[in-house]
Amino acid sequence: MRQGDYEKAIEHYLEAIKIDPEFLPAYNNLAIVYEKRPSWRSKAMETWEKVLELSQSVGDQKHIDLAQKHLSNLKTSF
Repeated sequence: MRQGDYEKAIEHYLEAIKIDPEFLPAYNNLAIVYEKRPSWRSKAMETWEKVLELSQSVGDQKHIDLAQKHLSNLKTSF
């Protein structure tokens, strides 16, 4: 992701999620990648919703706050 190869990053994060469907860091990073392109906005929102859901289930306030912030920004940016 840091090298700008978003498609490759998406592939890797999706692979990680297939291995562990509750791997919060993969969802978090995937959501960040999806925010990089306006055409991926709906995927970004969907992924942040998953981050929020997983975070709430484990009581991870940091990721709850992060997901809510990103969702709010995405909803108001369009």
